[in-house]
Amino acid sequence: MLEAFDHIIRMDHQETSCKGKSWAWPCPFGDKQENYTRDGSVSFTVEEVVTPFKASINHVGAIALPYFAVFGASFQATDEEINQSAQEYIRYIHKYQSELIEAFIATPDDCM
Repeated sequence: MLEAFDHIIRMDHQETSCKGKSWAWPCPFGDKQENYTRDGSVSFTVEEVVTPFKASINHVGAIALPYFAVFGASFQATDEEINQSAQEYIRYIHKYQSELIEAFIATPDDCM
């Protein structure tokens, strides 16, 4: 994921290969969800953490779909938590599948 965003950041603002393409991404957050507040141990909200990624997507004219958040990625997750997260991710993919399939089929290599 970071390689794709690094490529976006390096792209000239005139580049149009990503324009109009939908971007969706899983976001593994290391800490627990309740810590992503200004008063929490992370000191930033989730929206503040993902803002640079959204800015990069907007910079190249792509469409930022809602991200899929997984919290507690730095902690040892239980099998139950992993299974629950997998089921939620499947629902996420189904919800945005038409946009994701369209973007995958129509996206040039330099937009990935």
